[in-house]
Amino acid sequence: MNNDDKPQGAPAIRSVAAGRGLDWITAGWALFLRAPGPWIALVLLVVVISMICNVVPVLGNLLSPFVSAVLSGGALLAARKLQTGATLQVADLFAIFSHPALKSVLIVAGIYVGLILVAVMVFAGITIGAGGMAMLAGAMAGDASATAGGLLGVAFAALVFVALMAPVTAMYWFAIPAVLFQGTEPWTAMKQSLSACLANLLSLLVYGVLVLIALGIAMIPFMLGLLVVVPVLFASWLISYQDIFGVEPAPTA
Repeated sequence: MNNDDKPQGAPAIRSVAAGRGLDWITAGWALFLRAPGPWIALVLLVVVISMICNVVPVLGNLLSPFVSAVLSGGALLAARKLQTGATLQVADLFAIFSHPALKSVLIVAGIYVGLILVAVMVFAGITIGAGGMAMLAGAMAGDASATAGGLLGVAFAALVFVALMAPVTAMYWFAIPAVLFQGTEPWTAMKQSLSACLANLLSLLVYGVLVLIALGIAMIPFMLGLLVVVPVLFASWLISYQDIFGVEPAPTA
């Protein structure tokens, strides 16, 4: 752990301008250009590990969120190392396994999975209780209005699920960098992440739109552009955290 990455107490979460969303990506691109070869090799390794995890029946699906969190943490550490002027190596992806925050990263992933399961159960409960029963009753009675009412119930359940997942995602977004670079406790990190996202809705919205555009372009042709876009996004994720949490000097606008 670098001296400037040691826990420094509660961070001062900042509200930044909407245009920072673009700045994070351009700064991420600059960080990618410092070592494009190692970055691409690192991303390929992440893809291979993720694919292996996904093809393992049952166990792979259960472990996938935790593997994803650990790999994301490794990529953040690699980006941070590159920021310090050190040479990026593919093996830096695995530095997370010797990092003191590894346990906290896994706990964050566990809480995240638990919150998703709660959202899924609420969705299932509303779907079965409101939409499903009404659709079944309508189908049995040949009542089109009841069936339509059931469909509305399912649509309502979907809206509730989206409404629940939005804060859950916001709680997760900055939690991993917070436990890695600030030594923040997992639950505290997730609450801070939610506060940071709420304070920066516009900048994160701009960032999200630009990310979707970049990912769409990267899919053409044969998804080869992802080898460049993904490391840029990993780097921009770190930079956005540093900007909003004031952990590092904000990138130049």
